[in-house]
Amino acid sequence: MSLKGQAESLKKQVTEGEEKRKESEKEQEDLLVLLDELSSKRRKDKERMRSAGLEVSEDEDEDEEDEDEE
Repeated sequence: MSLKGQAESLKKQVTEGEEKRKESEKEQEDLLVLLDELSSKRRKDKERMRSAGLEVSEDEDEDEEDEDEE
């Protein structure tokens, strides 16, 4: 294989790697947004449960505190 062929092959590999990295970053960002939305919904649901007089276990309260610390 000529040097020119090797260079083109390497450029193609770099381009493919960059595309995969960008795609992975996008997926991670989407998952973080989803996690944030679910955490927010969970907090709201717990508040509604408390205001309705339902009991929320302490384990669930500890989970919420852990999330707030992060």
